[in-house]
Amino acid sequence: MSERSVLFAYGTLRAGAGHPMHDVLAAAAVPLGMGWVHGTLLLVEDYPGLVDAASGCGRVRGDLWAIRDPRVWDALDAYEGAEYRCAELTAELDSGGSQRVWVYLFEGDRVGLQVLQSGDWLTP
Repeated sequence: MSERSVLFAYGTLRAGAGHPMHDVLAAAAVPLGMGWVHGTLLLVEDYPGLVDAASGCGRVRGDLWAIRDPRVWDALDAYEGAEYRCAELTAELDSGGSQRVWVYLFEGDRVGLQVLQSGDWLTP
């Protein structure tokens, strides 16, 4: 696994989501702007899950964060838990171009989960 240096946050870690874990991320990282990755956004419970990232179906909106303190990855891994796996993807940037990012993919049971058609957790 290459060094994890840029996080793509699409759910509760996003600025504006109101979750306290965002403050942990913001203290250890610098915002790089916004963009999107390929995939499908599901409503798991009261939080989202990104799936089908490799298939190119749909787009999921998120914030990019340059990680300054790599110790935050341990906190993020623990927060995301066993239902999520951190994987490297390519994000398309609103400012143009693309960026390799790390994103937490949902690996739990998908049966009966609602698809968030907007692909944007903050604008369902």
